[in-house]
Amino acid sequence: EPASTDRAARPAVLLTICMMALVTLPGCPPRRPRPAPPPYLSMYEAIARVNANSRQIDRPLLGKPLTVRGHFTDPDGQIRRFDVRGWLLYYNEPPQAPRFLRLKLDQLGQTVLELGSNEQEYWLWIRPEIDTYWHGRYDRLAGGSAEQMPFRPDQVIEALGLAVLPTDTRGPNGPVYRVMDEANQLLFIRYTRTEQGYISKEYWLDRRAPGLVRRIVFRSPDGRVVMEASLDDYRPVVDSGEGPGPPQSAPPLAACRISIRWPRHGAEMNLRVGRWRFRPDAGPQIFRSPRQRGLVFAREIALDQDSQ
Repeated sequence: EPASTDRAARPAVLLTICMMALVTLPGCPPRRPRPAPPPYLSMYEAIARVNANSRQIDRPLLGKPLTVRGHFTDPDGQIRRFDVRGWLLYYNEPPQAPRFLRLKLDQLGQTVLELGSNEQEYWLWIRPEIDTYWHGRYDRLAGGSAEQMPFRPDQVIEALGLAVLPTDTRGPNGPVYRVMDEANQLLFIRYTRTEQGYISKEYWLDRRAPGLVRRIVFRSPDGRVVMEASLDDYRPVVDSGEGPGPPQSAPPLAACRISIRWPRHGAEMNLRVGRWRFRPDAGPQIFRSPRQRGLVFAREIALDQDSQ
């Protein structure tokens, strides 16, 4: 009887020894819990923290190497998928909202997609198979014609999370401030022609350090999502040392993983940036549109009459 009892207890003893060995074996340390967010941060403090970072982006900013994976629905209703490499150049020229952007993707030495914007116009050029060029002017953007584009340049600019947020938050347009468990939200209010208010834009600011933009949502007057972006993997911008003034002791941060989707168009764009660095030698000519550079296209879609 004692021998059978020992045999019955043996599996339990072995299990205990194995569990102790697993605890003591070297390897990856257990994951530490994320620190609790600060108990409270006022709207003005949350905005100031974002703007302190964005205002340091005072020179053209280059993201390279850049990998972009996604899909869209072309003008004929066919779903197109892509997974290509290229580069992205951005410039936040004050005092107006950022408009300078050029995203260029190549494959086998040829441009497959170019998306961009300058002070006057914005454009999208997709070459493989469809060779279609959409273009419009900012002075006509409010008319809604840009909704025809699979990827909107003005929204891609905002999805980078580097724009300076408004510091005057008074009045009926907001933004309205809401504190959540993981984020501080800025809700921007607009009104229809019938004076019906709706949330047109949402900025989700991470409550934990460094307290930057984690999510951006654009909505239509009926409440549906027009564009949604998530931002992650913030890293310091590499300073080339060619900018004005002494090098900054604490460089600005920029997201290296950005996912953007446009539900209405069945379109999605996932950007992975290897490194952000300043390119002060990038002049205005880099932001010229393909039409300004004399290129031609099989199909051209003018989004407003002034684009002709």
